[in-house]
Amino acid sequence: MSMIDKINKELMELQKELDQLHHYSQQIGEAKDASSKVVKASEAFVASFKERVSAVTDAMEKAALEFTTTTRSAEDQFTQAKEMFLKGIQESRASLSEIQSHLDVAAGNVRDMAELLKGMNIPAQFQKVQDSLLSIERMVSTQGSDVSSRLTAMEQSLASSKSTQTILLVVSILVLIGVVVILVLR
Repeated sequence: MSMIDKINKELMELQKELDQLHHYSQQIGEAKDASSKVVKASEAFVASFKERVSAVTDAMEKAALEFTTTTRSAEDQFTQAKEMFLKGIQESRASLSEIQSHLDVAAGNVRDMAELLKGMNIPAQFQKVQDSLLSIERMVSTQGSDVSSRLTAMEQSLASSKSTQTILLVVSILVLIGVVVILVLR
């Protein structure tokens, strides 16, 4: 083999290597293009991801602010309701205490009147009135002309009778106490 053949052979091998190098360069270029596309897609993904994270963060901050505002408002309303409820309880207790004291006084008056009535002989007083009426009736039947003067005397006698006045007073007071008790219990 001659030198030229050797050089040609070497040149052919070099040409093969250059072809392979060119082939590898093309593959590297394609890989570079593909990696550029991947980098661009990654950058687009990261930008989109940042936007979405920012939107979610803004929405969460807004929701947290609204929640805090709503919670504070609800807390204020609960506090006001609690204060009004406690005030109502205190006013009710004061009213009940006042009613209780009025009822205690009324009950004491009723007891006093009952004791007073026990001490009076009411049937005897009514018997006395009945006897007086019967006496008047007999007088009217026996003495026609003198009736007017005797009736006047009897009226004065009954009016001046302390027992009759006391009975009327006791009955009036009992009626008054009954009305007061009914009004208080309403």
